[in-house]
Amino acid sequence: MYQPIIDTRNGECHAVEALLRWEHKGKAIPPDVFIPLAEKHGAIREIGYWVLEKAIQQQKLMMQDGLNIKICINVSIVQFEDAEFVNTVRNMIDKYQVDTNLFHIEITESVFSSDKPKLLQAIKQLQTLGFFISVDDFGTGYSSLSVIQDLAVNIVKIDRSFVNKLDSNGAAIIKAVMLMANELNYKVVAEGVETVEQKNKLKTLGVHYLQGYLFSKPQNYMDLTNQVGASFQSIAETTSMQ
Repeated sequence: MYQPIIDTRNGECHAVEALLRWEHKGKAIPPDVFIPLAEKHGAIREIGYWVLEKAIQQQKLMMQDGLNIKICINVSIVQFEDAEFVNTVRNMIDKYQVDTNLFHIEITESVFSSDKPKLLQAIKQLQTLGFFISVDDFGTGYSSLSVIQDLAVNIVKIDRSFVNKLDSNGAAIIKAVMLMANELNYKVVAEGVETVEQKNKLKTLGVHYLQGYLFSKPQNYMDLTNQVGASFQSIAETTSMQ
């Protein structure tokens, strides 16, 4: 499934986040249940490579359909521990002949909880290949600032917990993140945007991109292509008049 990430400048879909969904016997199993299980029982590498290849295939289709939209792919710490991870990703890119600058590799601060130098090396190799690197759930981990200092990230995604507290201390924290973004030359995505009021405040604070149910729930590719363009622009125009 894919959830759009909207450019605050024009209301257009800038990127989509690839999200894994699992239905078992007609029942939806949430990712925060099955992903830890997959990591615990050793299935996450196979699942992770499947997601990567599906996203790369989808990007090829987007290019053929004339859609200039980036895809954000979440990568588990277990995948980074695979010595062949970077080579496997490189081989997938070569196989499908797509541009690496159309992909964001999303990591959380938890990936730095083990062999930090090895992980930094793998991430920098991906950047050398042309991938963009996003730090997800920024601000919720103890190492937020050290991650930004050690790694030239391209994007940070502000956790929804700060968006939910825009009327209190959330706005101050987002202001601080935007100051760093301007100095260190990275872009900022705010997650969990659900109301017009949140959208307008975040745009006023200078946030570059927004993601959340206000714009769209995660959807399949066909529904996404039907929605790209008119509906997002309509939301942007409606909120600009308020």
